[in-house]
Amino acid sequence: MPNARHSFKTIEELDRWGVKFEKDHTGDYAVRKVHHMGAYVLPMPEGHDVKKVLFAS
Repeated sequence: MPNARHSFKTIEELDRWGVKFEKDHTGDYAVRKVHHMGAYVLPMPEGHDVKKVLFAS
């Protein structure tokens, strides 16, 4: 799973660039388990701005 190995670093980089990810009260990413087999999701409430942020970077 090469993508999984790099995903956290990518999320951190996108966060530094200004992509807004949902965070909990401690400032950690608010990851949600959405399937009993282990499918996890990191909510991105302003996901519609991703292209704009990537273009500006």
